[in-house]
Amino acid sequence: MKSVILDETLDLSSRLRPLLMGRGWKVQCVCSLQELELTASLHEPPELLIVNLTGEVTAWQISRYLQSRPVARAGLVLVDRHPGPGLEMLNAHSGFEFVERDDSARVDAWLERVLGAWSIDPETPVMPRQADRPFFCGPEVWGPGRWDPVSPAG
Repeated sequence: MKSVILDETLDLSSRLRPLLMGRGWKVQCVCSLQELELTASLHEPPELLIVNLTGEVTAWQISRYLQSRPVARAGLVLVDRHPGPGLEMLNAHSGFEFVERDDSARVDAWLERVLGAWSIDPETPVMPRQADRPFFCGPEVWGPGRWDPVSPAG
C-alpha cells in the first residue's frame, strides 16, 4: 500500500517512514504542496496521507488540494497546540484525524489502529474519528461530540 508524508521540516517523516516501511508500505516523502501535487499527478492516490502543518503549508491549501483530486482513504494532520486558521475546512474531509504534533503516543496509536485494521482487511473503511478526544481550533470548538476547553489561566 502507498503512503505520502508531506513534511517541510523532515522531522516527522524521518520518524514515521521506518514505521510504515516496516509494515510493508511504500512511503514517499514530499516537502511542499507543489511536490505533493506533482506526485499525485504522476501516480495513483495514496491510501494514507500524513500532513505536518508547519511553515508555509496551510490547512486551507491542504483542504483545497483534497477538494481538487482523488484523495487518500485516511489521513493524519499534525498541528501545533494552538493551530492556525483553516482547520475547520479540513474537518469536512472524512477519514482525517487531527493530532498535536508533539503527542507521539496518539500518532503511534492512530497508525496502529488504521494500519492494523488494514493489515487484517485492506478494504476496511476508514476508521471514524474518536469522539472522546476533542480537537480545539483556537477559540472555536467544532466537530461532533466536542466540548468547550477550559479558559487559560491569567
